[in-house]
Amino acid sequence: MFDSVGRNLDEEAGKRQAQSIGIVLLLAVLISATIVVYGMVTVTEMVLEEITGEEISLVEMIEETIEPDAAPPPPPPPPPPPAAAPEEEEEEEEEDEPDEPEPD
Repeated sequence: MFDSVGRNLDEEAGKRQAQSIGIVLLLAVLISATIVVYGMVTVTEMVLEEITGEEISLVEMIEETIEPDAAPPPPPPPPPPPAAAPEEEEEEEEEDEPDEPEPD
């Protein structure tokens, strides 16, 4: 009567669970691979389009930035000397000598 208590009556449940986890993992890997491949193709197309475009020439950019006749900027002026701090006079405190007790 109580022979089936604590026992799984469905012996194939473990196999089905493993198969479903495998299918979910396989789909996740396929979706991830598709996203990566699509990104790589898109980036490759963008780079090839930029290389074949004649909008900006690298040589023109370099020629524009080089100016051989330009003089270097003058050096910065030296820093001003530090302001003289006013000297403080030290007050000497006289130490009071303790009164000696008078002998009786």
